[in-house]
Amino acid sequence: MKQTSPTILAEKKIIARRGCRHPEKIIDHSQTSFSVMFTGSASGHLLPPYMVYRAENMYNSWTEGGPEGTRYNQSKNSWFNMAIFKDYFYSLVLPYFKRFDDALPKKYNIRFMLMPPNSTHLCQPLDVAFFRPLKVKWAEVLHKWKTTHRGTIPKDHFPRLLKSCLDSLNQNGSAEKNLKAGFKGSGIYPINKNEVLKRIPTNEGAESEDGNPQIWKEAFTNFLKESRATETQPLRKRKKKLNIAPGKSIDSSILSDIQQEEFESATTSSEKRKEQQLLQLQRIRKDIRKLYQVLMKVMEPFHYMKFWVG
Repeated sequence: MKQTSPTILAEKKIIARRGCRHPEKIIDHSQTSFSVMFTGSASGHLLPPYMVYRAENMYNSWTEGGPEGTRYNQSKNSWFNMAIFKDYFYSLVLPYFKRFDDALPKKYNIRFMLMPPNSTHLCQPLDVAFFRPLKVKWAEVLHKWKTTHRGTIPKDHFPRLLKSCLDSLNQNGSAEKNLKAGFKGSGIYPINKNEVLKRIPTNEGAESEDGNPQIWKEAFTNFLKESRATETQPLRKRKKKLNIAPGKSIDSSILSDIQQEEFESATTSSEKRKEQQLLQLQRIRKDIRKLYQVLMKVMEPFHYMKFWVG
């Protein structure tokens, strides 16, 4: 099982504005998205999809024309929460397995297993061989619809488009072949850890397959940790805004000159502040001397002791 949001895969190199998620061709783009859970077995059987709309209410037209057996639900952000996941499992997954044996889960001690973080591209069968051809087909269906319609896809059109996408994918048994290839490529069925390990860079001094089995487990865990740290670790360097004229580009040499100028400007400003502070102190001392000179002249007839201020 794997949740995904339909997207378009870029197939050409283009120039686009930074931050654009799908820049290859934007036609009536919007932030609205639907979540679809796909479930497949190692035998190549694809279960009906489970769709979650971004809405607070469900309407009958949103459930018409979709793939046979599809389940429909809704949430405020179109995400799967615990309640929706339980409904998905009990209404779609469990009935499929009970067709083989009603006591199957208890009989074979079936449990959920969590994959290591940042490893779905290696261990998730649908990520390995199913989603890419699916999204390629979806891009074709979406492009065809948008060239003949205006606006974003209404919710009551989405089930029909999804059915068209899956029908196109299932031609010549491609979906079944992709699922089998995904389970084989992830080393789940038939069980073969080398299917995953051969796609991981080997460490020097690693033992052979007949050596200690703990070695390849540690190597796999270390690889995932290093990949996760490299991809998700934020930069700690403090950013500083540069005063660049609009439409002008810079390179490293110009950047160094700008930083040097800013440093010299900051140094000059600091020196000027020190000079101003010294001048202000001198004026204060001068004013104090004048004040005491006046006081001394006033108090002199009364024979008070004279005192000076250095």
